[in-house]
Amino acid sequence: MTLNNLTLIDIISECWPDPSDTILGYLSPKDLNNLSQVDHSRRDSPMIKRIWEKAEKNLDYSPNPEKSSAENFYVFAKDLVSRIEKYPEEQVPQDIRELFKPTEKMTSSIEEVCKLQKFIKARDTLIVWRKLAERAGITLDFPEEFKSAKATIEFARGFTDWMNKDENKASLQSISNLDLSDKKLIFIPQQLGNLDLKSLNLSHNQLISIPKTLGNLKNLEVLDLSANELTSIPKELGNLTNLISLYLNNNQFTSIPEALQTLKKLTTLGLSKNQLTAISSVLESMTSLTSLYLNGNQLTSISSELGSLTNLETLGLSENQITAISPVLGTLTNLVNLDLRKNQLTSVSPELGTLTNLIHLDLRDNQLTSISPVLRTLTNLIHLDLRGNPLTLISAVMGSFENPGVYKLDNLSLRLKQTLISAPLSRMNRITGVVVSNIFQCCM
Repeated sequence: MTLNNLTLIDIISECWPDPSDTILGYLSPKDLNNLSQVDHSRRDSPMIKRIWEKAEKNLDYSPNPEKSSAENFYVFAKDLVSRIEKYPEEQVPQDIRELFKPTEKMTSSIEEVCKLQKFIKARDTLIVWRKLAERAGITLDFPEEFKSAKATIEFARGFTDWMNKDENKASLQSISNLDLSDKKLIFIPQQLGNLDLKSLNLSHNQLISIPKTLGNLKNLEVLDLSANELTSIPKELGNLTNLISLYLNNNQFTSIPEALQTLKKLTTLGLSKNQLTAISSVLESMTSLTSLYLNGNQLTSISSELGSLTNLETLGLSENQITAISPVLGTLTNLVNLDLRKNQLTSVSPELGTLTNLIHLDLRDNQLTSISPVLRTLTNLIHLDLRGNPLTLISAVMGSFENPGVYKLDNLSLRLKQTLISAPLSRMNRITGVVVSNIFQCCM
């Protein structure tokens, strides 16, 4: 319908004393988006506020405070439709498909968007239900397909009763490992928190949130939430005090979640490929960490918070924007693997020389122009990768790595440009796994 915005507000106010119920079936996101453009006093009227309170109560999304309620809802509705469009056709009932319109022209009402979300929740519940039954060895009597969204939603409502049946409880509690990866899940049923899992894999889905009830999985040791669309995790996950490995890679975190600081047993934390710009103080209390992956973020420096992680053996800092090696790295003397490739390092600082347990050092694709004498102190180094650096000088220090009684280096990767070699080539050739190219370019 096409109505003048101002007239529409007046008509609604006059005709419906409490329009927040009736209006849900009539106004589309486009109408409501137009309403949000009305002058500020009208947009904030009690009637409009009641409409949005009801809409947000019925829907699970986090409004952007910088946008109007209508704009937030419009974005959310478009997002729901785009997600459902990714489902296999056989998983989408006809009545849901009929609601689809090109997202840029979407005109579904709030009521219809509620229906879309309820369908998604039901569809995801059924996927989890089937997987649990399979792992527990319980036979399910599921219809081959559901004719409508209503049928899907109604059937999914039986999930809780099924889990609570006495004859199913023992089998369900026997499940220790649950793999729900790569299922295109958007929502996770809160009932998963009633299980006794040790390992839960929710990676490679479309999750935008995690139910608080997962914090009830007190015996959980491994949780994989990588490759989703998470921007936060509930504080209740801090109750997972037996957690050993947590993977949050490939999400949309802009900071390290505060809930992690209570996970005292955590030894492996993956936060690669997020949007982190700094290493927060949250890490300071996580002194049991032995492996920390911060690759592929937007870090510009190595902050002092890492200094408390003295048990670290593996540290991934590749694909950031780090310009210098901080002295704090020198305190991590248990490091065995250090990945600093694809940063903006121009030199290797003396602090690196204290890492005498280092076996693998990756400095690929930085801005190093020479090989630092500091590397001479790394007597346990086996793999050193310096490819992709504008190296112009190999000092005599490289020859020192050959002393079989002291040095173990057997894999050196180099690509040299405009190179001046000050150590005999015969020494380089005796190091196995060496890659040297363009070594005579300076003479051509």
